[in-house]
Amino acid sequence: MKLAITATSRYHLIPILLAAALMGLLQPGPAVAEAPGLDAKNTYVVLVSVLEWLDPRLNSYDKANRLDEDLYDQLRAMGVPKENIILQQDQEATKKNMLAAIETMAKQAGPGAIFMFYYQGHAGPGKDGIYFCNYDV
Repeated sequence: MKLAITATSRYHLIPILLAAALMGLLQPGPAVAEAPGLDAKNTYVVLVSVLEWLDPRLNSYDKANRLDEDLYDQLRAMGVPKENIILQQDQEATKKNMLAAIETMAKQAGPGAIFMFYYQGHAGPGKDGIYFCNYDV
């Protein structure tokens, strides 16, 4: 499946949460200090959470249900350096900023590194795959 970010989507959008690679990290209870198999110092993460959009036709989500900050805290507790995590929320998560964050972390992640991308917000089908709805869609 291809994933793309678009600023010109004109299709019916459905809310989804794409976090399959990280679902094991979102367990209730206290943060763990270690994660077996996770090379924390060699882990690079882009966390994007868009709960409001520039386009008023897109329904906003209740910010009380944010998962991105909890995930950030969990990753830090597991030893991922803060400089290895980019967190973008709402207005910060423009198409330009999202692509720049992905490119920055991908360049820093060398061979054998773990690269994680987390997105919370609207997304929907397009002719070339699934499209995430950045803030300025």
